[in-house]
Parts: sequence; C-alpha cells; structure tokens
Amino acid sequence: MPLSEERLAALTRGCNPYQWLAPNDPRNVAIDRMGGRDDSPRGGGWAATLSRRLTRAANAIDGDVLCFFSGLPGSGKTTELRRLAELLAGDGWLPVIVDAEQYIDLNQSIDLPDVLFPVLYEVECAVRGVYGGAWSDQAASWLAALDRWFRDFGVELIGAPEGASWDARAVASLRDRPPIQQQVRDAVAARPALFHAQVVDQLARLQQLARAAPASRRGVVVLFDSLEHLRGTPTSWTAVLSSAEALFVHNREWLRLFLPTLYTVPPQLVLHAQLTVDFMPMVKLHQPGAPGRLAAPGYDALRALVERRIPIDDLRSLFDDVDEAEARRRVDEIVRQSGGYPRVLVQILYELLIAADPAVSEAAFTRCLDRLADRARDTVSFRAESIPWLARVAHRHELKAADEAERAVAVHMVQYNVVLMYLNGRSWWDVHPWIREMPEINAQVAAMERGGQ
Repeated sequence: MPLSEERLAALTRGCNPYQWLAPNDPRNVAIDRMGGRDDSPRGGGWAATLSRRLTRAANAIDGDVLCFFSGLPGSGKTTELRRLAELLAGDGWLPVIVDAEQYIDLNQSIDLPDVLFPVLYEVECAVRGVYGGAWSDQAASWLAALDRWFRDFGVELIGAPEGASWDARAVASLRDRPPIQQQVRDAVAARPALFHAQVVDQLARLQQLARAAPASRRGVVVLFDSLEHLRGTPTSWTAVLSSAEALFVHNREWLRLFLPTLYTVPPQLVLHAQLTVDFMPMVKLHQPGAPGRLAAPGYDALRALVERRIPIDDLRSLFDDVDEAEARRRVDEIVRQSGGYPRVLVQILYELLIAADPAVSEAAFTRCLDRLADRARDTVSFRAESIPWLARVAHRHELKAADEAERAVAVHMVQYNVVLMYLNGRSWWDVHPWIREMPEINAQVAAMERGGQ
C-alpha cells in the first residue's frame, strides 16, 4: 500500500542529514554498544572514553588536561559530546558546553581571544546557574577584570558604542564588530602570556566558586564544540585552516586552562604529527583490505539506524510494496554505499523519500544512488596527483603524504569527506565507496595489487 503524502512528509522531516540528535532522541542508536566491548563498530564507547581521559587525568594532575577531538561532519561528534556532558554531570562535575557557531564566524580566520572569551562567558553563566539567586556581588564578572587589562592597550571592551552598552555576551562574540575584534587580537598578540594569565586567573576564581557552591561540584569541565566546522569558503579556506593550525598546533599551550578542557578541531589537523587528536571514526562495515569480510556489528548498527528513521513496514511501502527480504536487501545496499558514514546514510534516506512518487521502484532506487554518487564525485576537484594518492589510500589504508603537494591533496580530500577513518585495534583509512568505485582509481588499485605494492 503506498505511503500517504502526510506519512512521506513526516518521514522526510525525520531524515534531515544536517540535524544532530540529542542522546535521548528516539532516532538515536547506541552504536558503540553493538558488538560488545572488543568488537565495537567504532572501536569503543566514545563518551565514556573521553570522560575517563578528562577526569582521571584531572584528578591526578589538578585539572591541567587538554584534549582535542575531531571527525567528519555528521559522524556523531556533537551527540557524543552531549552524552559526555551527561556522564560528567552524573559524576558530580559541572560540564560547560561552548558552541562555536554561537560566537565565531567559521568562514573566517580564528585567533586566541575568539576562543577564550566565549569560554569565560559560558563558564561564568554555568557557575551563576549553580548559585541561582545566591550569586554574590563580590563574584565580579570576568569582563570587568579583562576590560581593565585591555584598557592598558587602548582597547575598551566595556563602553557605549552608538549609545548601547556592551554586556559580557556581546564581548564574548566579537565577530559582528570587526574593528574591535582586530584591536583585541592585536593586543593579545603583543602580550599572549599576560592575556593567558588573566584568563586562567578568572577561570580559577570561577572554579573555586563552583566547588564552594551550595550544591558543590567536583569542578568545571569545558567542552568546546563545533570548531571542527572551521572550513572557510572557496576563497578563504586556506587562510582559515592556516589560522586553525597556528592556534591548535603551534600555540596550543595558550589553550591550556588548568581545568579539564576539550576542543573540537578541524579534521584536517589529524594530518599533523605534532597534534594528538581523538578522531571519531566511521562505522566499520568490513575488515581493512577485505571488502568481502563484512563486520556484522557495523551492519547491525546502521540497519537499526535506518529502521529508527523509516520502520520496516514503511520501507516495504516506500520500495513499491516489496517483501521484507527485498526491503532488507536494499537497506544493506544503502548501508554499503554509505561507507559507514552516518550523515551519508541519512542523506540517502532523505533523497529516496524525496524521489518517492509515491513509491521508489528498483530502477528509481538505482538511479537515486547513482545520482548521489555522481554528485559526490562532481563536488571534489580532482587534481592530477589526486587519483594516484587516493588509490594508494585505498590499497594501503594509510593517510600519508610524501611531500607538500600530496599533503595539499590529503587536506582537500579530508575536507570533502572523501577519505574515511575506521578503528578496530588500530586506525585505518579508506576511500568512500562513491569515489573508490571510479574506474581510474579501480585501475590503479588493481595495478598496485598485481605489482605487490
């Protein structure tokens, strides 16, 4: 029986590939619990792993913990960070989530004050929330202290531009005030150590207040989300990534706040040997170098994800009243073509629902998948050196660059989600199936296999 227009609309709303899900959303699947502890599709429980990394070390070295976390857009990072925040709160900590998209223009270069001002603002808001009406006037805002410091450099954070006073949130988000933002950046660049000391002093004061609150906490933990979306535009992406490299790789000590802190970072920074990044892997669907050896827990996880979005009876109707076995066969093909990438999986479901008229025949199913593959290939700018490098990744399952030209290719391919990381014991990389199945890449991989490379 065909799906009604109302039902198709409801299913389509539930398959928005760009919507992150709260941990308790009924569409969520506990992917990391599939397969048991030693055969998890993503190499283990990410929220629990990050919680241990942040808090065990904090207990051992008085809070001086700095972690970096990344992954491709739509791989589940934001959901895991919310799950991490729930774990931390349940264990007596005060998790503070800072959303970069609320404060930072992610299409422009980034600098130290762009990151630390929002941290100060959100930590103070969280500590105020713990106290409620008991917040004391003696707990002066961080803004007053920083304003006094910046005035020595001729920068006025608290003023009345155009007759309107600035509050702490306005200062925390300088992206809409480029002239002031540049003055602040210049002042910090002239005295980074002094600025960092001021920030750390204010955070230490807030940490003490959190621990002394009526409902006392073990301490503040900062989780800075959405910085992985620093990508820039086609004309600015080189400058944006260079600024991210400068901040997170070369000047990362200024990001150390002497309380447990996690920053998400652009996935391209995984290429830097100097930076240790916890990278959210894709859902493993097969063993490295053996596409025929399917990883059952990964398939089970993504089958469940599909059916949380579109129940099996609706899938049968969507696929033109096929039997259950045929519906499940098509689900497995969707899973395979996703490459284990959750966002791509949901994107396929979304496009199939849009294509329904009112159902999707087998021919229409194939056309839809082919069209998505063509679109993915058209999005990527393939240089002359791209094909040999991608073939080598597909053959060796390593993300390595022999020179600067190859490094530029690698950055480009990570940015466009062409190469995917998986984890089982050790990490390994592969090329997304839509790109891997290009004849040019297939031919070079076959030549490498014949030559024993």
